[in-house]
Formats: sequence, C-alpha cells, structure tokens
Amino acid sequence: MLLSRAAAAVSERLLQEVINSFKRLLKLYYESQEQLAQAPEWQEIIKSVCIAGETYVDIAMAHRTKIRGDLLQWIKTQIEEDDNSISRLHFGWDRGGYFAGNVGSSRSLNNGQDAWSAMDHIGFRNSNAIWSVYRDNMDRAARVALGNAVIRIASGGVSPPQPVKQDISAISDRSQRGAASYPAPLSTFEVRVGELMVGAREKCRTKYLSQDEIFRIAALLDNEKVPVRGNLEREAARTLAEYNQRHPTAAIKNWRTAIGNPQFRRAVRKRFSRAEEKYRKTPPVVVVSAGTSRTTI
Repeated sequence: MLLSRAAAAVSERLLQEVINSFKRLLKLYYESQEQLAQAPEWQEIIKSVCIAGETYVDIAMAHRTKIRGDLLQWIKTQIEEDDNSISRLHFGWDRGGYFAGNVGSSRSLNNGQDAWSAMDHIGFRNSNAIWSVYRDNMDRAARVALGNAVIRIASGGVSPPQPVKQDISAISDRSQRGAASYPAPLSTFEVRVGELMVGAREKCRTKYLSQDEIFRIAALLDNEKVPVRGNLEREAARTLAEYNQRHPTAAIKNWRTAIGNPQFRRAVRKRFSRAEEKYRKTPPVVVVSAGTSRTTI
C-alpha cells in the first residue's frame, strides 16, 4: 500500500507539471516543426520526467524488500506507465502511437483536479507534428531517467536506504534536492555556443567579450542555421515572438539581426554567457539533449 501510494504521488505531480508545460507551449504558434522542437517547454517536460525517475529510485531503494524482482525493472515500469498515461490524456494515443482514447491510468494519474488535454488546444496546428516532437522528447527523457537510475542503483544510491515506513513526502523532497545536484543535460545549442565562447575567451581575457566577438559567434550560428527564438531564454523568446508579430516585415530571424537590435542585444549576450557557464560546469559526456535547456529570467 505504501509503495503504491508513493508511486501514485509521483505520477500525480508529474502529470501536473506536464500539463503546465503544455499550457505554456500551446500559447504560441510555431511556424515550423523545427521551431516547435526548439520550444523550451520540451526541456521542462524532460526535466520533470527525470526528477520523477530520481524519486522512483529513492522509493525503490527504500522499499527494496517490498519490490519483487529487479529494482530497475520496477522503475522502468513506473516511467512507462506514466508515459502511457500522459500520452493518452493529451493525445488519445498510447506511447506506441496506437489509439487508446482519453482513459488516464490504472493508477491515480489523471484522477486529480486538472484534466486539461493538449488535443483540446491544438486548434489548426498540425497535431501529428506536435505528437512527433512530443514522442522524441519523451523517449529522450525516459532514456536519461533510466540511465541515471542505472548509475544510482549500481552505486548503491545517493544516500543509504531508509526504513520502509519513512514519510513519503520526505522521499519526494529529498529527490527534488538530489536531482538539483545533478547537472542538467546540455543541449546541442549550449554545447556549440559553449565551445565558441570558450574559444573566444582564449583570445580575449576581459570580463566581457567585445561586440565584434559576439557578432562573430552570431554569424557562425547563422551559417549553421541555428534558430534564434527557440534558443533564447523563455521571456526573451516570448518578447521576440511578440516583436515579430508586430513587425512582420522586419522580423528578427537570425542572430546577427538580434545582436544588432538594442532591444534584444542584452538577451542574446545573456543567453550566450549562460550557455558558456553551463558548458564549463558540465562534462561533455552528459550531452544528451537535442533541445534547448533554459532558465526563467
């Protein structure tokens, strides 16, 4: 009973976090599937799944005597059940892409107060494109979560196993703190900009890189067709989207134009600096995300 209650609590929290991410995601219209794939909300979903995975590891380690069979398999089952439930709620399909209807989960997932569904808010947008991007990110999230679980189980967990009757909220809180101590996966954007910024620092030892160096990095990103709006931090991305809607004939669609616009110059430099900082702190071997991880300003 305690084990199922703990798993259900994790599922409910994960569902609400995914719902909140979808609510923000579908407020904006993306002109292409490539732009949609760069939306920051996908990284929020990946992070939520990974934190849920960390919590499942804590639960499994603390209740190993109650789990019959392999701990990793139990964790994998929980993640797959959550994936199926979220897919059914938002798209009416299971994780394999088969029609399943909006049936929720056999556990408590989708038994909460908020039954918001993405399909009800897609409108004229391409639902297949949204589903495809969603599946790519959920599959990536599951791989990262399971990879972290393998490492933690093999090492005996971050902390020693706790008594079976420990408080469920304590498990959840400790997982949140523990997940924060793990560096978030680098996006391809952060890897590329991090490399360029570090290289520029070798030639310029001042605290702030010159505008010419920033413009050079922007030009390289434009040559590689790296999208702007999808890689700015959340508030800056929303401001840019609104700006482009107001100025369709002078829309900002590349990094050089963004750098040249006083309204967005600081936002670009800030994004580059944070990418550099994260790149320096994170070992390259954990680069697993194809999307863009951003923080709220």
